[in-house]
Amino acid sequence: MHTVRTRAPQVFLSHRHSDRQIADRVRQWIEQTTAGHASKVFQSSSYAHGPKIGKHLSQELSDSLWHTDVLILIYTLSDLDWSYCMWECGVATDPSSRATRVVVLQFSDDAPAVFDDQVRVNARSKESLLQFASQFLTDGDFFPPGIGAITAFAPESPQLREAGTSLISSLSNIPPTKHEKVEEWPAWPFIRLRMSLDFSREISDLLTADARERILSETKIAFADWVVCSVFGVRKIAQECTLADLARGWAARAPRQNGLILSFHSYTWLPSGSSRL
Repeated sequence: MHTVRTRAPQVFLSHRHSDRQIADRVRQWIEQTTAGHASKVFQSSSYAHGPKIGKHLSQELSDSLWHTDVLILIYTLSDLDWSYCMWECGVATDPSSRATRVVVLQFSDDAPAVFDDQVRVNARSKESLLQFASQFLTDGDFFPPGIGAITAFAPESPQLREAGTSLISSLSNIPPTKHEKVEEWPAWPFIRLRMSLDFSREISDLLTADARERILSETKIAFADWVVCSVFGVRKIAQECTLADLARGWAARAPRQNGLILSFHSYTWLPSGSSRL
């Protein structure tokens, strides 16, 4: 029975921008094998397939991730910074968003710990790439209900074998495990803070001075990237360190500075009874 497609499936390519060449090849393969119109592909590093000019970058990414059917994570070496890609995976798989299948396209022996128990695609294995091509193009349940198989290729058909061979050929000349470790400087330092939900509700009732002191003592560091560490002059910021501890340490190392000023870019309310800034 032929499935009546209700909409074009949406695919999101999550990757470090230093891996743009890989993302380009994966996107081109999808477009070529699906005749260029059977799916929508979002690639942030592509001028024609990424965020729109004049739009807010974070909102554009969030909107696309929220409506993604399949996210393909292009994963190279584990000792690189994957915090932004992991954020993209987190938004895409949020229980409140559209159901999303995450496919890890792995280019070395390294694998993201969060997907360690998941069946991944080994980009160095012909058999693994052929399996991915077959399931991506012909499985009726690879995408959500109402979409069906993305092509009309039959399993073991010449068209499917050609598509699989094309993917293998496209990715075959990318050096294994020898990607250049390009240091990427974020647009702004990224630090994730956590406070209790009960305390976040109390802040509005506090005077400005009291609120500042309570925020410093009640807020803990959940994550800080290497740029934040360099700003504060430390090699690493321990998790559960409070803002007050961070401020005191920074003041001791830089006594001539006037004070600590934090500008929060965004916040997310978590269902576990805590608030993440």
